[in-house]
Amino acid sequence: MLCPAAVSTAAAAVWLLAVLGPGLSLPAEDTSESSFTLCSHCFYRHTPPQGASAGPLLHLLCHSLPAGQAFATLHKPTCDTAVYFAFHLSHGWTEREGQEGEGLVTEEEENMIVPALLKGDPSRPVSPTDSPLQHWDSTITTMVQSGITPQCSILGGDLFILIGAGRLGIKEDEDEECQMKPLWSAVCCAIPEGNSGISVGLIRETGEEVREVSVKELEEMLGVAELFSEGCGEAVGKAIGITVGLNNEAHPGNIEKLDSDTTDQDAIREDVGLDTAGQDSNEDIQESQEKQMATDDAQPDEADDVADVTQETSTQAVTSESSNAYDTVDKPEEDTNSSSTVVYILSTTLSILKAPLWPVFSTITQLPGQVTYVLQEDLVVLSALPGDTFSVFHLLIFDLFSWTGSGAEMLLGIGENCFSSVYCCSSSILEALLSSCQTGVTGMGTLAGDTVGIFVDSLDNAWWVTKFFGGRMATLYVSPHPDDFRSLLALVAAEFCPSSRPRTITEDPPVSLNARSRPTLVLAAGDGDSVLSGASAVAWYLASQGKKTGVDAKQQSQVWQWISFADNEITPVSCAVVFPLMGMIGVDKKLQQSSRTELLRVLKALDHALEPRTFLVGESITLADMAVAAAVLLPFKYVLEPSDKKVLTNVTRWFTTCINQPQFLKVLGKITLCEKMVPVTPKTNAAENAKAANASPAADSAGATANGPPKTEAQLKKEAKKREKLEKFQQKKEMEAKKKTQPPAEKKAKPEKKELGVIAYNAPTPAGEKKDTISPLPDSYSPQYVEAAWYPWWEKQGYFKPEFGRKSISEQNPRGVFMMCIPPPNVTGSLHLGHALTNAIQDSLTRWHRMRGETTLWNPGCDHAGIATQVVVEKKLMREKGMSRHDLGRENFIQEVWKWKNEKGDRIYHQLKKLGSSLDWDRACFTMDPKLSYAVQEAFIRMHEEGVIYRSKRLVNWSCTLNSAISDIEVDKKELTGRTLLPVPGYKEKVEFGVLVSFAYKVDGSDEEVIVATTRIETMLGDTAVAVHPADSRYQHLKGKMVLHPFSDRKMPIVFDDFVDMNFGTGAVKITPAHDHNDYEVGERHNLAFINILDENGLLINVPPPFLGMKRFEARKAVLQALKDRGQFKEIKDNPMVVPVCSRSKDIVEPLLKPQWYVNCTDMGKQAADAVREGQLKIIPDHHLKTWFNWMDNIRDWCISRQLWWGHRIPAYFVTVNDPSVKAGEDMDGHYWVSGRSEEEAREKAAKRFNVSADKITLRQDEDVLDTWFSSGIFPFSIFGWPNETQDLNVFYPGTLLETGHDILFFWVARMVMMGLKLTGKLPFKEVYLHAVVRDAHGRKMSKSLGNVIDPLDVITGISIEGLHAQLIDSNLDPLEVEKAKQGQKSDYPNGIPECGTDALRFALCAYTGQGRDINLDVNRILGYRHFCNKLWNAVKFAMKTLGDNFVPSEKAQLSGEESVSDRWILSRLSAAVGLCDTGFKAYDFPSITTAIYNFWLYELCDVYLESVKPVFSKAEADSASQRQALVCRQTLYTCLEVGLRLLSPMMPFVTEELYQRLPRRRPQTDSPSICVTSYPDTEEFCWHSEEVDRDMEFVMTVVKTIRSLRADYNLTKTRADCYLQCIDSATVSLVQKYSLQIQTLSYSQAIIPLIANQPVPEGCAVAIASDRCTINLMLKGLIDVEKEMGKLMTKKGDLEKQMEKLREKMAKNDYKEKVPVKVQEQDAEKLRQSQTELEKVKEATDNFRKMM
Repeated sequence: MLCPAAVSTAAAAVWLLAVLGPGLSLPAEDTSESSFTLCSHCFYRHTPPQGASAGPLLHLLCHSLPAGQAFATLHKPTCDTAVYFAFHLSHGWTEREGQEGEGLVTEEEENMIVPALLKGDPSRPVSPTDSPLQHWDSTITTMVQSGITPQCSILGGDLFILIGAGRLGIKEDEDEECQMKPLWSAVCCAIPEGNSGISVGLIRETGEEVREVSVKELEEMLGVAELFSEGCGEAVGKAIGITVGLNNEAHPGNIEKLDSDTTDQDAIREDVGLDTAGQDSNEDIQESQEKQMATDDAQPDEADDVADVTQETSTQAVTSESSNAYDTVDKPEEDTNSSSTVVYILSTTLSILKAPLWPVFSTITQLPGQVTYVLQEDLVVLSALPGDTFSVFHLLIFDLFSWTGSGAEMLLGIGENCFSSVYCCSSSILEALLSSCQTGVTGMGTLAGDTVGIFVDSLDNAWWVTKFFGGRMATLYVSPHPDDFRSLLALVAAEFCPSSRPRTITEDPPVSLNARSRPTLVLAAGDGDSVLSGASAVAWYLASQGKKTGVDAKQQSQVWQWISFADNEITPVSCAVVFPLMGMIGVDKKLQQSSRTELLRVLKALDHALEPRTFLVGESITLADMAVAAAVLLPFKYVLEPSDKKVLTNVTRWFTTCINQPQFLKVLGKITLCEKMVPVTPKTNAAENAKAANASPAADSAGATANGPPKTEAQLKKEAKKREKLEKFQQKKEMEAKKKTQPPAEKKAKPEKKELGVIAYNAPTPAGEKKDTISPLPDSYSPQYVEAAWYPWWEKQGYFKPEFGRKSISEQNPRGVFMMCIPPPNVTGSLHLGHALTNAIQDSLTRWHRMRGETTLWNPGCDHAGIATQVVVEKKLMREKGMSRHDLGRENFIQEVWKWKNEKGDRIYHQLKKLGSSLDWDRACFTMDPKLSYAVQEAFIRMHEEGVIYRSKRLVNWSCTLNSAISDIEVDKKELTGRTLLPVPGYKEKVEFGVLVSFAYKVDGSDEEVIVATTRIETMLGDTAVAVHPADSRYQHLKGKMVLHPFSDRKMPIVFDDFVDMNFGTGAVKITPAHDHNDYEVGERHNLAFINILDENGLLINVPPPFLGMKRFEARKAVLQALKDRGQFKEIKDNPMVVPVCSRSKDIVEPLLKPQWYVNCTDMGKQAADAVREGQLKIIPDHHLKTWFNWMDNIRDWCISRQLWWGHRIPAYFVTVNDPSVKAGEDMDGHYWVSGRSEEEAREKAAKRFNVSADKITLRQDEDVLDTWFSSGIFPFSIFGWPNETQDLNVFYPGTLLETGHDILFFWVARMVMMGLKLTGKLPFKEVYLHAVVRDAHGRKMSKSLGNVIDPLDVITGISIEGLHAQLIDSNLDPLEVEKAKQGQKSDYPNGIPECGTDALRFALCAYTGQGRDINLDVNRILGYRHFCNKLWNAVKFAMKTLGDNFVPSEKAQLSGEESVSDRWILSRLSAAVGLCDTGFKAYDFPSITTAIYNFWLYELCDVYLESVKPVFSKAEADSASQRQALVCRQTLYTCLEVGLRLLSPMMPFVTEELYQRLPRRRPQTDSPSICVTSYPDTEEFCWHSEEVDRDMEFVMTVVKTIRSLRADYNLTKTRADCYLQCIDSATVSLVQKYSLQIQTLSYSQAIIPLIANQPVPEGCAVAIASDRCTINLMLKGLIDVEKEMGKLMTKKGDLEKQMEKLREKMAKNDYKEKVPVKVQEQDAEKLRQSQTELEKVKEATDNFRKMM
């Protein structure tokens, strides 16, 4: 089994392997304190980075290099993606000694003083699949070479380097921190003398460029107390870091050293004890810096040259006067000079030799990585076998350069510098070799590139030319191991090419083939044949034979990507987790755990990708699904526990679908998914078992002899028995495991427990092409199979467009025009059951009108959803960039919203397509599109110019969180029964509501007081009056009096107003006109002062201290306490109330006075009401008329201003006139506001209004936007281009129908009617059909906290209970609400929601619409309609088989006159169904339609007709008369199928299209290609309804049901008995004789014998009365054991009597009615009634048996 580098694929290790490259070994061990000493020197002052608690932040691992050096890696336990590594280069690795002027390092020497570990290879291409640190590595390398290294080497310091990805500190939001992965590095040069140092940091945040920071800044960014213990470079105040910056014009990886002034250089020298007086040195510095900049500009991409220049600059920065700093090394000058000369000569020679050989070495050294990937069988074997290619190349190259290094060391003598010289020259070759091999071993390189590089040429030149050359069968060599997923992948792929399936051999391929890994495919037998090796290559070839590699180049590319994903991302971590469980490698628990975490991360990404898809590529299974399924096979079998599968709902669904495909089942068998992650018992392959079983005794004896003395016969028998027992035990275990995976047989009988098959459509069908209808239908109905491929074909054929079938939409259609626009869903929305109900009804109506031949348009659209969208984007901005919209500015913020809309906004369109909605997508509109925006602007300007829109300051619903007014529909009314604490945004503690506070106002000039009460005590600060009822005698003496405000000098009048309820409280009411709607009207009537005490943020204004500036609900407590202190507080008590809550922000809505734009709705409302009263507009159902008239007759003006940025900005401008003759205007004065289509137009209007020149006009456009309902109100005509005259506007406006929910009757429907009449003079539609609101099965409102919210896509595709729970966890519910919701889900969906399919959901929703205002939706009923689809499926399959392949239907459905009574009856019932459907659609009576269709298909066609005609078909070949009768029957059956499918098509479009396409056509040349554009059956064509036939068949069915009931009573399940029918008259006898064949067939009787009433009945019959015309006598004598049956009945009689006696005793007790709950009493009474009925039946049966005895 192949698994590249399984154990090295935990997240931390993978990244480090990619970065460090050459010579890196696997992690040595878990570095606890005892074992970490090896790596402690990697950290500055031997201390890892410290957190706030002064403890190590990360988990430590220690690694070793081949030369013996060690370095450390660390990763974050709570965030596996946060990793870094640390290493230390000790001082002395660049030490030099020299005299003044002689200590400068040459350019060649500078190349050698940088350790090989830090010298990157810029020529090596970076793979897209490499770690992010791989890209960062070149930046770090150049920075170290160009900045820190020269200084540190000259100063003889220790170099400590940290490089990492991810923040290290512990944050509250850990998940968010894990997603934000900045790349960073910190370098510290610790100088031996003193505690000082040199440090620098680099960081690159997400989406940003690399920037330089100080280490202190870097520590703050990463959330770390100290990266370097006690601060490197900060212990001495004068110490500074080396300034390093980026050269933006060069490659991002190149870094230049910036200019430093004299102060910086002096600080460096002072820090290290150097003299700063050398003027020449400063000149040298400046000159060298100029050289450096020139070099950088000339050669920005050559890292070595950059290093050379910066090294020279750094070296010159230290003058010869600093030689005293290098006295630590005492060597003769001659040795040093000699060494330098030899180094220079050797390094130069090797550099010259390297240049021409480098391309050759580069090519050769890349081969091992590629070859080892293809040839690897297992990591352990690969790394252990010295004969492998990897080992050969590694040892050869390593020995070669080890010898070179040894020779150089002997020649040069001693010193690390000498070794570094040779190592630097050779390291690039060694690094390339080992990096390539590393990439091949770990599988983390570009697998696709490796595979393509090795195999593409041979594929192009050999595979396709030689495949099956000579017509001989291919051979597939696979592993016999049952868990070798690579071999299993090849086998599955082979199953998809049945015509060219290779023969399979579970042995190693022959040595002559030179193929050492399995699977291997030999394309033809014999020597020299083409050979493919490796799972990907073999699977691709086999899958391509079965056309499973994609239908076009794009899909093939996607398949390759998924194969790469499987091999690179899934397989390594999968093996790392599974192999230790299987005992294939040693167990490292921490490594295994981190690998498991990485596996779940990868699978979550896969889960997200599968969310909108059934399969990975296209609409059917491809090699992508096979490869990824094979890669996740072992995790699903051994690793992923139920809790994991709960999170991975989409992956689990997809994997289950794949492994249940016939091809997978044939290879894998039944897969048992993992229940708990435990070590796996090694499995033995069946082939090996067979070999062992067939082994001869002689072989056993031989083996025994070889290993010891021969076994005796007794020993052999004993061992044979032992093996036999072991085999039986194993078989028993397998049987038990099999039983556990299969549900009990009795549970299968229940429909809700029945396992529903998942069958996928696998035929390669390009998008938009017609589905394959030639292949036979699957055995059972599967929504996945049925719903695949049809919708793209319908859309491409243009069936949903009104132009279909006609030259122009303007062409007159005698059948009429049907137009309906969709209620535009919010762009932020996702599909919910309300959408599903709306679209099920609307699409059914649209399809019905289309099938009737009308010019049909259902226009789609989407609403910009001002508040909802702005909230979503603002949260996104804050989450991703930490910015508010105000930080961006209005224009930039709107661009961000458009960007979000373009990326996410069409999600709901895809969901609507999933529902089968037949919308004309070419006419889709968005309310912010230019066409619609222009219409909105025009509507506002026209209405403003007419005075219908005006400016006023009034109370609005204000959300302090959103800082905007909101509409009534966006206010949730939260009902409270008493004191309740509610969470409010912006407050840490919950706020008290549901209490009534009473307090007193002192009457001015007396000791009297007036007690008032309020639920919002803080608003008393804005009180301006107290109101009482004019008829209240208690306050008559206070007329004209004033009360005093306790916190100000304000005197408030006592006013008398009829709105006061005398009987509530004290009869006195405080009046706050600026903060209450009722008080506002009182204030208007009595001319009271309006004091606004709240600003837009909910802070108190216009109030005295200490309340000024308080938050509103903090002021609530403060005011209450102040009243108590003054003695004016009276009491507080619970009070039921309704709290207005913003549905968007969950803030408490405040009535607030704001200047806004309003629409005067008085006249428009009257016109809308009159249109309904006069019958011009019809509202269905009519019980909504009362609501309509109540709203229209009492309509208020409509506030259309919203304080948002996203939306249609109001085209109104405030005018300032720069002329002293014109006084300045106020915001509320509409005279100073003008509207215009542009600022120029508005300026002209203003100049004309104020009679001044245009240059004296200054305009300020209103910042607000229009209410979303304003643009929705003109939606029916703005979508057609109004105000411009367009063809669509002339043809489709006014529309035919508006269908929507009754809950938006006023908010949308009324406003469309009003604005349509106002702006076009026409009603926007003729009829309004209002459907019910969806509730759960218990009648409760859908609520997330109840756990009863259902996503219709979950109903369509199915979801487990764990998946439902996972959705709750991802929501914003409180933990307590989550638990409550989980309990609700467990109660309603204990086994989750089964896959029901789109058709079943649509049919159920239409059937539910008859429930009135609300729909109580039961998922089990939807499942019932899924079973109905299966019944439909089986009926059509049976009928097609009965019709035969050569059946030709008549050109017209008509009666031949030869129909049997069964034929006449079913055609009569068909005609009745046609009539009911026609009436139902016209009356919007959907339950009648669904009932008629359901009854016809299920109870009439399937249960009766198909059963009754079976004898006709079985005797079809008996004679010519029988043949003729069978032919007539076939024509009748075809008519029922074809017409029945057309009746059902509007509601179940997918299954009817699938089945209709399988039926032969009456007129193949002229009939419509799709059922959705075929004519709908009408009563004129199908006029065969006969009440007489129906009445006769009703009698026959009563007789049949009575016989069946008798058979059931006497348990005659299979035995046929004679049936004697006693008829009351000869007419009944004739009727029975006429239908005798039908009665006999349907009742499973042996014979039907009609008798006249006076004819005797044979003894031994059971008797039952079918009707007043017929008595049933079922012959039982000789068919049953009478005595045995009598015994059973007597036993049952005794049990029933005992049970009834106990119940009577219980119910007869005196305290029964008082103590026992009413529900239990009802249950007891029902049990007693049922027992009584059963007892009567038992007695009746006993009497019958006694007669027989």
